[in-house]
Amino acid sequence: MTRCAVFYSSWFILLALLCITAAGNKNIANAFGIVSCRMTDGSIQPLKRVVVKLLFHDRILYNKIDETRSSTDGSFYIAESVKNVVGEPDPIVIQIVYEYQGKYGQMEVNGLAGITRKYTTKRKKYKQNLNFGGIVIADDHCRAYVQFYAAMEDYYARTGMTVPYKTLDVRTQVLIHGGTPYAIRSRVNIPKGYFVSVATAIHELGHTVRHTLDGNLVHFLYDVVRFNYLRHHTCSTKSNLGYAFNEGWAEFWANSCNNFFYGTSTTDYTIEGNVAIALRSIKKSCGLNDGQMINVLRKNPKKIHSFQDFKKFSGCS
Repeated sequence: MTRCAVFYSSWFILLALLCITAAGNKNIANAFGIVSCRMTDGSIQPLKRVVVKLLFHDRILYNKIDETRSSTDGSFYIAESVKNVVGEPDPIVIQIVYEYQGKYGQMEVNGLAGITRKYTTKRKKYKQNLNFGGIVIADDHCRAYVQFYAAMEDYYARTGMTVPYKTLDVRTQVLIHGGTPYAIRSRVNIPKGYFVSVATAIHELGHTVRHTLDGNLVHFLYDVVRFNYLRHHTCSTKSNLGYAFNEGWAEFWANSCNNFFYGTSTTDYTIEGNVAIALRSIKKSCGLNDGQMINVLRKNPKKIHSFQDFKKFSGCS
């Protein structure tokens, strides 16, 4: 054997030994804790079924170890083998991704560009058992997640169905707004710092369902213009049949506007509060459940733009 052959053989053996050593270096990462959100009233609500990622973080890059979803009480547990780590592992972080996918459908809390919002904890030095304790977040994004998760849960409980679109897109801290949340088909836009109650989330979800079932984006924009959707309103706002039905449906879905009537007549259906009352009345008198009320919209796209239209297509007299 020549000197050159001996030299290359030695390097081959050394590289093989390094590979064997790296392959045999195995660390276990057990991470657990509870993720929750501090609401504006100071209460702490669990972040249910949210994505929880366990990551290495070397101050520049994140490298995923594993991910899971939190339980309905916000707790999470990740146990994963960390292989091929030579030397001291990088510090560990938990990253919360505001995304839900499950039996209620799918939801994302997104930024202006449609990128899903995230929250990342401070770095912890690696060790086999990492207790992150109670991770309490206090921002617009977690609050939106909590309330719209509840709205989707409510929708499923009342109808037995998932929402009629692929993803509920909740945009937080939007720049273009009139001071209140507003829906554009399957998207809900929320101004920065706006407190979204459960009732508001259910109201806006009601809009997204109706807008989606009524037709495509072109039809929605046509309705925006002809019924002048872009305005502030209350239960007693008098407008036109189309606007009153659009808002009255959302008030009905959120179980709001509960006076005996609004304005001077119970049958003035240009007032959204009267539309909400009439929808509850027709549901009760005709023995319809919430799922059947939704199906009236589903079966009649582009045809229902007033309470009278809804009554006609419901088959109730």
